[in-house]
Amino acid sequence: MNRSLTTGVSSTDNLQYVDTIYEKILKKFAKTQNQVSPSPTKVHGNANTSSPIKRQHRMTEEEEDTALALSTRTDEAKEQSYPVRFTENPAYIKHKENFNMRPYQIEALNWLINLYDNNVSGILADEMGLGKTLESLSFLGYLNYYRNIKEPFLIIVPKSTLSNWYREVNNWIPHMSALLFHGGKDDRPALVAKLGTTDIVITTYEMILIEKAALQKISWHAVVIDEAHRIKNERSQLSLGVRMLKSKIRLLLTGTPLQNNLRELWELLNFLVPDIFDNAEEF
Repeated sequence: MNRSLTTGVSSTDNLQYVDTIYEKILKKFAKTQNQVSPSPTKVHGNANTSSPIKRQHRMTEEEEDTALALSTRTDEAKEQSYPVRFTENPAYIKHKENFNMRPYQIEALNWLINLYDNNVSGILADEMGLGKTLESLSFLGYLNYYRNIKEPFLIIVPKSTLSNWYREVNNWIPHMSALLFHGGKDDRPALVAKLGTTDIVITTYEMILIEKAALQKISWHAVVIDEAHRIKNERSQLSLGVRMLKSKIRLLLTGTPLQNNLRELWELLNFLVPDIFDNAEEF
């Protein structure tokens, strides 16, 4: 936890709060590791298998049954090994003009994979122009290509960037199908009927409010929100609408996670991890 994110770093109360939040996050990670079998770690191009976590106490009968189930899942994972870290452009990134991801973008992909393996949502806060679109699309492409995720992904963007996102999907991850979910009243019934038939649905903030009933029926694997600073007001209709979407993970894209005050940052963290960041006043 970066203590520079708190106000008055010299304040004992603030430092104690940071330590409390850090402890909560560590417990969340530990709980995740106990619930999810350790995956074999494989650097792209070089295999490297991680060791399973050892328990330090005598297991109950229930824990032994759980351990046996996890062991079976670990063996299955080893048989179907997949990379969890890349050192070069992934094979599924196939730009029509043979462009490749830059090294720092590959590191962003590795970071997103690490978050996913720990069952944690996050904020991708690279500065404007560094390629947050490509970094997030490479992550969705990875889940589809290597992890065989078939649940759809939802990307929520400003209307002005809708066509650009659709073009970038076709440019960088052409193995995935995409639906532009935006239109007038007469067009929307046909679009609603197509929900769930493509790998990716790209929609706008406006559609989240207008077609919230249809979008909230879908179990999304991941929800990606571009220019996420627009949901900083947790009481706004948009913020309430995206909170109602069902998904395994959430990814926020913003170049300004901390623009005016800490309350704005808390609102983003509360959206991602409400069970940890549950009190704005303490934050």
